[in-house]
Amino acid sequence: MGFSRVLALTAALCCSTCCTGAAATQIPLGLQIYPTVVRVQGPGNAVDFRIQGADLLVEAVLLTEGTPPQSVRAAPDALGESDTALTIYLDVTGQGKYALLFAVNPEGSVVDGNYQEEVNHDGHPFGNTGADYRWSVQTQSHAQSWSAQMRIPLRELGLVPGLTPKVYVEYKAVNDTVRVLASGDPLSQGGCKLCVAQPLPELAGLSVPRQAWRLEPGVYAQAQASSDGATNSTLLDQKASLNVAWQADERLELRATFNPNFVERAPDQPVLAYAEQFTPEREETRQFFARATDLLQSPGLKLVNTRAIGMPSAAGAAQLETEQWRGLALVSQEEAGGLLLLPGTFSNRFVTLGQTRSSVFKGIQALSQGELAWTAVDRQYSGIGATQMFATHASQRWDGGNSLFGQFAKSQTNTCDQAATLVACAPRSGQAGYLRFNHASAQSGWSAEHFSLDDDFRADVGWVSQVGIRKWRFDAFRQWEHPAQGVESLRVAPFVSNRDEQTGKPLSTFAGTDLTMVAANGTEWYATLMPVAKGRLDEFAQAVNQRQLWVGVSAYPGGLLSALQLNLGLGELADFYHALAGTGFNASASATLSLGKSIRVQAFAQVFSSRADAGFAYSGPSYQASAVQVSANWQYETFSRWRYVVTQSAEQALDFTTLQAQASRQWAHSLLWEEAPRQGWGRALSLTSAQNVETGLNVLSAVAQIKYSL
Repeated sequence: MGFSRVLALTAALCCSTCCTGAAATQIPLGLQIYPTVVRVQGPGNAVDFRIQGADLLVEAVLLTEGTPPQSVRAAPDALGESDTALTIYLDVTGQGKYALLFAVNPEGSVVDGNYQEEVNHDGHPFGNTGADYRWSVQTQSHAQSWSAQMRIPLRELGLVPGLTPKVYVEYKAVNDTVRVLASGDPLSQGGCKLCVAQPLPELAGLSVPRQAWRLEPGVYAQAQASSDGATNSTLLDQKASLNVAWQADERLELRATFNPNFVERAPDQPVLAYAEQFTPEREETRQFFARATDLLQSPGLKLVNTRAIGMPSAAGAAQLETEQWRGLALVSQEEAGGLLLLPGTFSNRFVTLGQTRSSVFKGIQALSQGELAWTAVDRQYSGIGATQMFATHASQRWDGGNSLFGQFAKSQTNTCDQAATLVACAPRSGQAGYLRFNHASAQSGWSAEHFSLDDDFRADVGWVSQVGIRKWRFDAFRQWEHPAQGVESLRVAPFVSNRDEQTGKPLSTFAGTDLTMVAANGTEWYATLMPVAKGRLDEFAQAVNQRQLWVGVSAYPGGLLSALQLNLGLGELADFYHALAGTGFNASASATLSLGKSIRVQAFAQVFSSRADAGFAYSGPSYQASAVQVSANWQYETFSRWRYVVTQSAEQALDFTTLQAQASRQWAHSLLWEEAPRQGWGRALSLTSAQNVETGLNVLSAVAQIKYSL
């Protein structure tokens, strides 16, 4: 019997066992559920929606062959890719740009947040999960199925009068195989999920304002002690904090935060970071800023990144939404102690900031199948100077998976760095541009992009990691379904890219092919072959070969080992520490273990090793870096958990004059307990220790927070 015939997915606003009161209003919408990873024969299943009072109520019953799919409890806003999950995307404007996301797994763990089509569809599977919406869900396991009942208050949706919302439903079942069923086929529109969303006309005429106000008072306290064997220091800090939001009318929302602390879900301090070269850009998890991420993100250059606002003492925001226009004004006052990224062509620098004021303004005008937007940013550095940036972008999408995006930005600043300190200097300006065209169908497609950044371009509240360059890139792909027995799909994707300095001096040229094969059980094998790869490592060096082969596998075995990913790169990996050509490897592995229904252990390890071609015999690597992190999460209630994390990072660099290796190793441990419901009392306690083995520096830190959400 095919999978589609043993899965019955029915979404309704009300279930007969949990709804009382006024009769529910049914929305006459019938959706087809398509298998999108493992394609099997058989009809889809209907999806129905209802309205009752001021709530959107959803019921889903999901049947499987044999036992229910393996699933685990996940931390709030951290439900992983290895989880069986039902996800609802609610596009409240119906314009196919962004959606509110609600997801749940069979054990009742939830994810919600903002999903932006152009940014998230090929990135994080759940978009940005920092915005916590106030909704409830109940799940129940049966012999061969599990069910979920969702209650989503309409006031959380921010319905815009005159616009028709749309919905996209996705169900991912992970056990000994991976099956994804959805209410539309995104591949027909180049992977665009919201492009195949279905309208909910009964929501178009509703006028349901968001909750009039929200208030979250809290108290934050920190104690820290450090010692390096010669000196000791202590730090005691306690503050009262407040988050407040007021819905002035159905279009305008005002928000403010004072002395915010965001210990829950992810400690803000970077003490648990991997070695620097392995540290990914962190997602925004802070509630005040996360509610605007769908407005601030763009698919081109990341010119606004609220993580760059590191230590705000106070911040305020005004957000306006109408039928065709969305706008945001955000102002923050930051304390001293943050870091500012100063990008360069070959290397980046960081400087320590004093008091700073950041102002961000964003406006988006909706087009028929696109948008026109502008962004203005002003950052004032107390007693030093300022940086301003203005940008505009436009996008357009056509049926059949064709899209065009263009972006232009201009900046000016009168600050620069001197001995790792920001100082005033002569004014200078720079500009940046980005252009991309995509054409994609289910079987084939191609894309072309070009961007250019001046040497003096600055985006101080953004994340632009390299300037003084021009780059173009061309990608294509061709996909075959069921090319052989036991193979679900085969994808071949050649690419070529070229990067040079603004002066025209070459930086790098890459050409190769990505190969991806999905087995019938959902295991994904992939390889990247780069026979053409040349690049310069610093301003004065000659271009050297960097030809490489990358291979990897991603699987969901089920049972104890719920997810596994392995990657290995071999070839001419440059020794960037010494700016020399070299050979070596870059290997990484990650695994997720499910210990029962409420305990998850995640492990990550990565090693980079390169032997520089220095012109003399040396058997070992000239540079080697490694990082290992193990985290254990015990989710004993939906919003309550314990988490322990241990991280070890190490670097080893060869001194060519003595042929002796210089090592540096760091350890970090963190224990977090939190109870973080969406309403009511929330509590969190974090204990952290960090140690540098070579210098003897030891740091102990304790952070406690209590808050109340009205």
